Amino acid sequence: EQKGSTIAIRRHDDSIPFPIAVTDDLGDAGLDLTYYEVKEQAKLPDVCRHGHVVKVIGDAREAADDYYLKFFSDTEDSSELAHGRWEECVGFDTTTAINPRTMPVTLTRHFKPDGTKYFVLAHRAWEDRNAGDNFTNPMPSFVGHQLTDIFLFKNRFGFLSERNVILSESGEYFNFFRRTVAAFLDTAPIDVSAASERVTKLTSAHTYAERLIMFSDSQQFALQGDQYLSPRTVNITPTTEFSAGTTCPPILAGNSVFFTYPRTDYSGVFEYFLAKDHLDSLDAKDITSHVPKYIKGNIIDMSVCTSEDVLAVLTDFNPASGEKAKLYVYKYYNADNNQKVQSAWFTYETGDHNAQILAIEFISNKLYMVVLRGSQVHLESILFEDDQIDSGRDYKVLLDRRIKMASGDGRVTMNNADTNISLPYAPTAAFTVVTANNTPITATSVTSTHAVFANMNLTGQELIMGEPYAMEYTMSKPYLRKAGSEGKGPLYGGRHQLYRGELEFANARSFKVDVTHLPQDVTQSSSHSFTGAELGYATAIEGSTTLSQGFYKFGIMGKNDRVIIKITNDTPYPSDFLSIDYEGRAYSRGTRWG
Repeated sequence: EQKGSTIAIRRHDDSIPFPIAVTDDLGDAGLDLTYYEVKEQAKLPDVCRHGHVVKVIGDAREAADDYYLKFFSDTEDSSELAHGRWEECVGFDTTTAINPRTMPVTLTRHFKPDGTKYFVLAHRAWEDRNAGDNFTNPMPSFVGHQLTDIFLFKNRFGFLSERNVILSESGEYFNFFRRTVAAFLDTAPIDVSAASERVTKLTSAHTYAERLIMFSDSQQFALQGDQYLSPRTVNITPTTEFSAGTTCPPILAGNSVFFTYPRTDYSGVFEYFLAKDHLDSLDAKDITSHVPKYIKGNIIDMSVCTSEDVLAVLTDFNPASGEKAKLYVYKYYNADNNQKVQSAWFTYETGDHNAQILAIEFISNKLYMVVLRGSQVHLESILFEDDQIDSGRDYKVLLDRRIKMASGDGRVTMNNADTNISLPYAPTAAFTVVTANNTPITATSVTSTHAVFANMNLTGQELIMGEPYAMEYTMSKPYLRKAGSEGKGPLYGGRHQLYRGELEFANARSFKVDVTHLPQDVTQSSSHSFTGAELGYATAIEGSTTLSQGFYKFGIMGKNDRVIIKITNDTPYPSDFLSIDYEGRAYSRGTRWG
C-alpha cells in the first residue's frame, strides 16, 4: 500500500517478524526504513499505519537511552495509511500494569446528596507503565516482595520493601513509572537501595528534620537530596546503629522520634533526636535504662500526645498469663531550652483479668483504647489533662469506666424501694455511685446490664458512677548523698536507719501508707491511714467535701534499703503527693584519718 512517498509492506501473518532492508542509488540517502528499530537521528514518516511501534536506538553502547514511539493516525484506522503523529509508548511485549489486588487498599470519604458522610474501602487502580521497557523503565522493586511501610515524603508517596525505598512521581501519588524515558526528569519516581555491610531489611520510615529516617532491626538510615529531592540528587546514608524492634513502628513526638527495642522478655524505648553538638547528625537515648525490666513483653503499639508530653505504650499481653493487661505511660517535661527536666514511667491496669487492650490512639489529649472484655469489644478513653474538676465539685470523681448521668436521666429508675440503673457494660460487685452530696455508695447487687441499690432513692440528682480502682505509688529507696554532690551517686557504707517519714500532700481526702520490711516480716510491717477526719484538717468537719493539704507523719523504723514504702488511694477522691522527708540516723563503719 502506498500513500504519497510512503510505502507500507505487511506480511500476511503479522505475528512473525521478517527481515527487510532498503538501498538506493543515492548513497542510501533516498529511502528510509521504519520497521522495529530506527536510529535516533532517523527521520520518521508523517504517514503510517495507526498503532505502528518502533524502537529508537540511541547510543549503541548504552541501552538506557533507548525508547519507543507509537504512531497515532488522524483516522485511528490501522487498516490504512494516514497522516498522524508519533508519541512515546511502552516497549514490545512489556507488562504495563501493577496488580491492584496485591497493593494497599484505599479508604475514601464520600458524601450522600443529603450531606451524610460515608466511607468506601476498596482496591484502586495504579497508573500503568506508558513508556520504556523492563530495562529503561522497570517495574518498581516492590513488585513480587512484601511492603513493610507506607509514607509521604516531600510530595511523594513511598513504600519500603526489603532494603529498597520506592517513591512515586512528584505530586502523582499513584504513579511509580517514568512518564518518559527519552528524557530524565527530576519529577520521575525514585527507587534506591540502602547499602550496608549487614543484611538489612527496612521496616519503617518517618519524616524527621527534613529527611526520611528509616529503621531496620539493627541500623538507621537517612534519605535526602542536596537542595531538592530527585532521582539525580537522592542519597541514602547510614546514620546510627541501634537495635530496633520490628513489632511496632517508630512514632514522631515533637522534635524526637520514639522507637522500641527488644530485651529478652521485656522491651525498651529509645528517644531519637538531633545531636546537640552537630545538628546534621542523629543520636538516641534509652529512656528505659533505669527500669530495664518494667515493660513486659513485646511492644506492639505506641501513641503520643505532644500537648501533654505523654507517650502511651501497649504490649502483646497474653490474657492466659493470669495478669491484668497493662498500659505503660511515659510522662515527661521539657524546659524552654528543650532539655528534659522530669520524666517518669507508670502503668494503668485493666479492672479485670479477662480484659485485653487491642489498640490505642491519641486524639488531641484523649487516649482512645479498643478493649476486649470477655467476648465484647469496648471503646474506652483516658483524658490526660491537669486540674480536672466536675461541675458542682472542686475535684474530679475518680472511677474507672466512669459514667455521668444528669438529674432525670431515664436510665435511673425506681423499682419498689430500690434504685435500678441501666448500664452499657457488665458491672462488678464493687460498682460505685457518687451522689450529688459526694457520698460514694456501693451497689447492693449487679446483673450483666444493671446495678441495684436497695432501699434508697437515687433519682432526681446528678450521679457519677463507675468501677473503683486503686492508685499506687511505690517510693524509691532513700539514700544519703554527700552535701554539694548533686548529680553524683549515693554514699555507701555504714548503716542508714529510718525512723519516720513526713509526706507532703495536697487535694486529698484519704490515702494509706504501707511500710513493708524486708525480708517480709508481718510483725514489723505497718499500715498508716489518713482519713481526713483529723483535727486541723477541713475534711474533719462532718459532711464536708473540702480537700485537705498538709503533712502526714508515719513511722518506719527500718534500714533504708530494706523497707518498701507504698502510697495507696482506693477512694473516688483525688490526692496529690508533693514531697517526702525522712528522719533517721546514719552510722559510719569507720573514719579514715590522715
